Amino acid sequence: MVLVRVIQGRRVLYGVEVAPALPAVVVLDADPYYYQGGYYYYYQGNRWQYSRARSGPWTELPRSHWPKEVRHRGGERNERGRGRDRDRDRDDRDRDPRHDHEGR
Repeated sequence: MVLVRVIQGRRVLYGVEVAPALPAVVVLDADPYYYQGGYYYYYQGNRWQYSRARSGPWTELPRSHWPKEVRHRGGERNERGRGRDRDRDRDDRDRDPRHDHEGR
């Protein structure tokens, strides 16, 4: 059983204030911070944290409060931090010995 109280429109679990849920779709700029309703949200490694101050301290956001989708302004990012569109422009076929130079 979880003790939940509502104080001034915010849920409090075990004396810890829980930030409001994020919208279904969150769009991030180059930095992984999102601000809404007096809270900073920090996204890293497919995890969400929240704080009243951008400098922290950070608390793990309950999964039920996560957005359904995270988008990045300027295209998606791959594991190397490059935008997907940037990698799409690279053409290494001339250096690949398996490529038959016929578009296959």
